[in-house]
Amino acid sequence: MFKSPITVSQLTTIIKELLEEEPLLRDIAVKGEISNFKKHNSGHLYFTLKDNQSVIKVVMFKYNTKHLKFMPQDGQQVIITGYVGVYPEGGSYQLYASSLHSIGEGDLTIAFNQLKEKLEKEGLFSETNKRPIPQFPQKIGVVTGDNSAALRDILITLKNRNPLVEVVVATCLVQGAYAKYDIVSKLESLGKRTDIDLIILARGGGSLEDLWPFNEEEVARAIFNCPIPIITGIGHETDFTIADFVADKRAATPTAAAQQAVLDLQELNGQLVIYESSLKNFLRKNLSRQKERLMELNSRLVIQRPLTILNPFYQNLDLLQRDLLNGYNNIINFYKKALLAEENKILSLSPNEVLKRGYAFIKLRNKILKSIKEVEVDEEIEVSLADGKLWCKILEKIEVK
Repeated sequence: MFKSPITVSQLTTIIKELLEEEPLLRDIAVKGEISNFKKHNSGHLYFTLKDNQSVIKVVMFKYNTKHLKFMPQDGQQVIITGYVGVYPEGGSYQLYASSLHSIGEGDLTIAFNQLKEKLEKEGLFSETNKRPIPQFPQKIGVVTGDNSAALRDILITLKNRNPLVEVVVATCLVQGAYAKYDIVSKLESLGKRTDIDLIILARGGGSLEDLWPFNEEEVARAIFNCPIPIITGIGHETDFTIADFVADKRAATPTAAAQQAVLDLQELNGQLVIYESSLKNFLRKNLSRQKERLMELNSRLVIQRPLTILNPFYQNLDLLQRDLLNGYNNIINFYKKALLAEENKILSLSPNEVLKRGYAFIKLRNKILKSIKEVEVDEEIEVSLADGKLWCKILEKIEVK
């Protein structure tokens, strides 16, 4: 006699429970080659894992894909960890993936190349989209790690090369899972300001994992969308990140980024001296050649009164020499005055000069106070004047309509 029959669904349920209760199959690692890869609109991934003899269907649900460093592709050799279960509607067993890693080429390298190819096709690396770097920036924003060697190197370099440049520091996380969000936030914040001429995005050296926040797509798009030109100085000479390709200019190190951001005032003064000397030499040589030519013509004249003919030429030559020297002096004086005017203009905008004109700036808990709404009665504030500071207490608030 036949045993009591069961339904297909009941059989499938029994098989499903047996597979899912087997300890060996609840947490297993399987290696093979990806084929028939498909990403569903829901965000779930479906593909087949195969070797020379067998195949198994694989599912990776969306909540597990957020840990992926790269997007899987057909032909990739991978190791998948997960558990084996049964899909009741199809009556087939399959591997439910919780993680996926590449065999051979590293996950991060694959992710780097995939994103690089994607953004390059979109034009984010194109030279036509690069913003020009200002030659004489007056205020520079610096986005880097707090109390980092990169920050110290940048500040020292900027001060040594051009002490007149004002620096706005926006410190951020430069390593770890949340660093990309912090970097994007600081770039967007500086990008909204109208007083900043240039931004330096930097961090010191490290491994590929350490520098990974600068290879994130969110950071790349924040750089591309920033209205202010950006110079990157990330890692060492041999380190290249996605941020470097998108930035308007790439420097090998944080120090090099600061050097490219501003011109050295001492070098500028030296160049002015060289130009002055070159112009003088040019004028002297030109006048000397003209004199020699005139003397040669004089020696060839065979007429009764040669000096009578030549004297006007000598006089004209003297006038020409005087006019050339006067013109040279006028040019030099013009550029000296222009340079002095720019220097005075920059100095007049510095905080110390503003304070000397009778202004003051107020701090509350080490933050600059911009509105009476930011302070309350009886709170103490710090008032900075040109020759010192005052500690004051708020007695009354009077709002100006």
